[in-house]
Amino acid sequence: MHTIDIITTPAEMLDLVQQAASWIKDPAEFVHWTDREFKFQQPISQFVEGSHPKEVFLLREGGVSIAYAELHKNRFGWVIARVLVHPEFRNQGYARKIMQACIEHVFQTQFVVSLFCILDNSPAFKLYQSLGFKALEKYPDQGLQRMSLISSALVSNPTPLQTA
Repeated sequence: MHTIDIITTPAEMLDLVQQAASWIKDPAEFVHWTDREFKFQQPISQFVEGSHPKEVFLLREGGVSIAYAELHKNRFGWVIARVLVHPEFRNQGYARKIMQACIEHVFQTQFVVSLFCILDNSPAFKLYQSLGFKALEKYPDQGLQRMSLISSALVSNPTPLQTA
């Protein structure tokens, strides 16, 4: 049985991002997890500077950390970032589980959640589409695709516009 913890304290978040980063063994995968501005094996203290998440999600099974994801708040609203599954547990549905937990958490208070996918990360892109995310604008100079998911509660019960 798995558990998903939501961590909000900076010290714990730093420990967890260091743990998750240690799961990455090659530079190409590192770019898929971060973006092109960071360098493989760059000190985590530099990596997180200026991009602190509001919450970190950690999926564990039997006390073993299996999957990691971050929630950020920015001009796009809530943004899911840095989803990663430990290499020994990939292709077993854990990325989907942690994504669903993030989505459900955001949808408790908001109607839209976004993310940015590296353009050549087709496994992640397919996962996000299967969860209902729609591709929006591309940022080719950064190698990113913005994607968003709208809560079914908003779609099925839209608030009528007030007219004067």
